[in-house]
Amino acid sequence: MLTVGIVLTAVCGVTAAADEAPQNTAREPGLTGAAKLYRKAGDDIRFTFDAHGLAGKAHGTFGFSHHGGNVGAGGGYATGRVDCLLSGGTVAVATGVITRTDISGWAGRRVGFTVDAGTHPQRLGYSWAAGGDPATMDVAPCLSSAPIETVQDGGFTVAPFDPGL
Repeated sequence: MLTVGIVLTAVCGVTAAADEAPQNTAREPGLTGAAKLYRKAGDDIRFTFDAHGLAGKAHGTFGFSHHGGNVGAGGGYATGRVDCLLSGGTVAVATGVITRTDISGWAGRRVGFTVDAGTHPQRLGYSWAAGGDPATMDVAPCLSSAPIETVQDGGFTVAPFDPGL
């Protein structure tokens, strides 16, 4: 009977340790996918990401466009290179520098994005959400706003990273 008690204690101890270990974590943060955001007015707003790597060693691309609604002159688009990425659980924060755009003053500026891929529907935020203009903003690496927008179609995948802190 003592042997059974020792075996059960050992198995329970291993199970408890396994439960405390991070589950389903990636070797590096990742943010991929494409989605259209919901807007009551029917605006066509789209974001794409293909980003990988940790913090300042991140690499990849992003893109976004907004047409219709209250965007002057019919809207615009921007694409760029990712320069910082962090993820934890289902949330990722990324920044990148705009390399191509038709929006005056935005080329060469850093912008930020936050994606929560764990909600249904998924959510997305961006550094200029509070009425800022990227042409006049200085966004620090891996800094963005809360994910206030709702994904209508498509979606994102966040590779959860555990830095082991």
